[in-house]
Amino acid sequence: MLSGDGPFALKADLIETRLTDEVILLDPTTQQMYSLSGTGLLVWDALRSETIADAAVRLTEHFEVPLDVATNDVRAFADRLLDAGLLRR
Repeated sequence: MLSGDGPFALKADLIETRLTDEVILLDPTTQQMYSLSGTGLLVWDALRSETIADAAVRLTEHFEVPLDVATNDVRAFADRLLDAGLLRR
């Protein structure tokens, strides 16, 4: 497991474009584009200023999900973002 506790920092040259209910991310190094909305956007925003535990609590406040499930989901999402190089510790 890669994620650690957070909060995390954005990749230095990541281009982030906010739309009404979505964020588009472009990694200029790899030319990969990502789109986050809904739960993904909520977790993305949380991980930049909060720990994984805090982000999980935020999920439970917005959705009917047990804290242990939310924690596992946030950790897995953080790992994917780290693997993609979009976030760093």
